[in-house]
Amino acid sequence: MVTDVKQAVRTTACASCGAQVPIFSRSSIQAVCPFCRSTLVRTDMTWESIGEMAVLADDLSPFHLGLRGKYQKKDFTIIGRLQQKFGEGVWNEWLLQLGNSRTCWLGEGSGSFYLTVPSTSSESLPEFSSLSLGQQVLLDGKYYTVSNIENASCIATEGEIPFVATPGEFADFIDLVGEGGSFASLDYSDDLPKLYTGKTISLDELEFESRNGTPLQKKVTEALRCSGCGNAVSLRNPASLLVACSSCGVANNVSASGKLVTAYSQTTAKLQLHIPLGSTGVLQGHSYEVIGVLRLSGGGDIWDEYLLYNPSEGVRWLVCSQGHWTFVRPATTPSLVTTKISYNSRIYKHFADYRTIVVSVLGEFYWQVKRGDIVDYSDYICPPYIISREKSKKEIVWSQGTYLEGAQVAAAFNVMEARRKGNGINQPSPAILGYITAFLLSMVVVILADMLVLPKNQTITFNHLEMNKNANASELVSEPFVLKASHSFFKVYANTNLQNQWVSLEYRLTNQETGETRVMNREVSYYSGYDSDGSWSEGSRGDSALLSNVTAGTYVLEVNGETDANVRPDVNVSIKAIHGESSSNFWLAFFVLALGPVAAGLNKYFFEKRRWDNSDHPWSDS
Repeated sequence: MVTDVKQAVRTTACASCGAQVPIFSRSSIQAVCPFCRSTLVRTDMTWESIGEMAVLADDLSPFHLGLRGKYQKKDFTIIGRLQQKFGEGVWNEWLLQLGNSRTCWLGEGSGSFYLTVPSTSSESLPEFSSLSLGQQVLLDGKYYTVSNIENASCIATEGEIPFVATPGEFADFIDLVGEGGSFASLDYSDDLPKLYTGKTISLDELEFESRNGTPLQKKVTEALRCSGCGNAVSLRNPASLLVACSSCGVANNVSASGKLVTAYSQTTAKLQLHIPLGSTGVLQGHSYEVIGVLRLSGGGDIWDEYLLYNPSEGVRWLVCSQGHWTFVRPATTPSLVTTKISYNSRIYKHFADYRTIVVSVLGEFYWQVKRGDIVDYSDYICPPYIISREKSKKEIVWSQGTYLEGAQVAAAFNVMEARRKGNGINQPSPAILGYITAFLLSMVVVILADMLVLPKNQTITFNHLEMNKNANASELVSEPFVLKASHSFFKVYANTNLQNQWVSLEYRLTNQETGETRVMNREVSYYSGYDSDGSWSEGSRGDSALLSNVTAGTYVLEVNGETDANVRPDVNVSIKAIHGESSSNFWLAFFVLALGPVAAGLNKYFFEKRRWDNSDHPWSDS
């Protein structure tokens, strides 16, 4: 309870026992006497007793009245608590008194925490019956998605709260989530609904300290007895609401009094696990204990989901499907959900929608899971990452996973490595970057060797071939020149000043020693202009012609040119030739070295094809 009376804005005498009850917020309407548990309600300037408050359920919450902490460097103190019961367990709403005399609510349930304040907007709010799961709603200028629809009853209160809450009274609530961890709740307990807005937070963000200055510790339950076989059962997670006995398989609900009550029986003798219940291992820098295992089926597959628990990190999941492992954590709602979604600066593609059913339950869970429970899944992948949307009858939950290698999981939990089958849904594709890097480096070596070791190409420059506007033909005969390399290519390049005209070129390469003449004929044209679509061009002002296996010797090159005799500008053609070693060795090296990246690329392609052929978007259909 809150005992520092000096911080109270006023005190009032309990109408039942006469003790002084401190009031810490001017907006409080109801308070519970910490001495006799009388419920006091403010009427004008007096506080009247309306009876004794019901007993709170022992939910092992780490919080208590008077607990202090900081959020974003602002001090706060817990001054009140509203405890409610819904279909899957207990939910706490803790009233925080801030240093500036304002208050806010800290919601606690199913291992998650939410910080909210009442909305000051005057806009009308939607009726309860008008909303459905997954529906988008504009509230307070921001879009939210309906994630949970509940009908809850008040169990009890303690401390002070800003309204009257009656134990046993039922009310409808709707939770909504938005981008970036934003959160909203609609309360339909009164005639007019109330809106609370805020965000999802972690326990570490609150910087709680207990009264003696030691860090906040979650309560630990004593050993319980299974209602089926009587064996001892220990709960590691204080938020657990169900525990399935590993000895007899009986699933026990955790009652409000802390007792185990039979929920249903099942046979788990054939449930072979890769990681035994109770194993501990370090993943992503934190130590986790396996406290529960679900076996599920759906989409033509059967897989196991291991529930991991760390007192400071909360719950995580380790999913094993066909020997492929994924480490999963809760996620906020992504931005616009279509066939692609954006989350943490990554784009995820829709992979598949499917329905799952719970086959077996073992260990403890923070909701009352049952065999036969059905959940609809939607998976989006950006390997090695995956985003999953789980939709049940009453809520929508998002989670984000990261692919783990089997050897990493085996080493973390000291177990045998699971044998992989097929491709994992978010398994990384085979590496190709290394092959491409090796290919590029090898090509650099080949090019350098070609430049520094192998003979250089020989370049011969000739005079220009000119045709003035009055002539339609011209001839150019070179001076004799010597080609030095044997059995090499001879390539002639022609560059012109053509503009909306053409020129025909005949090359005659004559070996003066043997008299052999080799002939090549080429035509060069270039046209351009403007039309209704803008500028256009056709052809090219440059051209090249190649002769192979030209031996060493003394040669003469003769070039004959012809063009249109009509009125036109002068035509000028510059000629040069290159004679050098055959490039066959270079290209042979290129193709041999390219086999690695090509093989890696094909491997990657067929890997992705096998992956996506198991999705709702098979490549064979595209």
